Amino acid sequence: YRSPSFFTSLAPEKGLNYEIGTRGELFRKRLNFDVALFSFQLQDVIVRSVNAAGIEVFNNAGLTKQQGVEISLNAFIINNKSSFVNNLRAFTTFTYNDFKFTDFVAENQNFSGKRLPGTPQNVWITGFDVENRNGIYLNSTLNFTDKIWLNNANTFSADAYWLLAARMGYKVKFNHFGLDLYAGGDNLLNQIYSLGNDFNAVGNRFFNPAASRNFYAGLNFLLY
Repeated sequence: YRSPSFFTSLAPEKGLNYEIGTRGELFRKRLNFDVALFSFQLQDVIVRSVNAAGIEVFNNAGLTKQQGVEISLNAFIINNKSSFVNNLRAFTTFTYNDFKFTDFVAENQNFSGKRLPGTPQNVWITGFDVENRNGIYLNSTLNFTDKIWLNNANTFSADAYWLLAARMGYKVKFNHFGLDLYAGGDNLLNQIYSLGNDFNAVGNRFFNPAASRNFYAGLNFLLY
């Protein structure tokens, strides 16, 4: 058992956020979109590190500037209960992050201008959902995550990776209940990546392993 630790020297974070965005619908609500731009200046941001004993340590990092853009699109290509394929939806989201230290000096090192560890610069997620009138469906998602800096000096990074997931199933309805039989897989491209990095870790022990290509199956009982 490890007793709780209190970092009495930590100052509270203080920030000011500016955001502007728009959302709307086109083509008789077949296409929905969201766009948002943000700029967030955060003072005394709390930065996590891990010491030689594996204990988390937190320090204030001066001033940071976090700005970027978020875009989301949803396209309802087919929505017709009488057709063989009665539902087909495609979607995509994109996020651009420009997160940097603007004033941060620690242990006689100046990290001003360096990118914040833990935040990928680009994240793109896209996929589709399709279902036919017989109850057969398929959901698929592709996720791109850009490289992630692992320390304040930006000398170590985790490589970018692509994650592909898919799930196929069959739904059948009996009066007031139904069954959903499904099977799927994650990391179908068998990417090597770290799930949950330890930032600013002593001895460069940044990485935690993630599962390789894996599969699952299940059965859900549905109530109507």
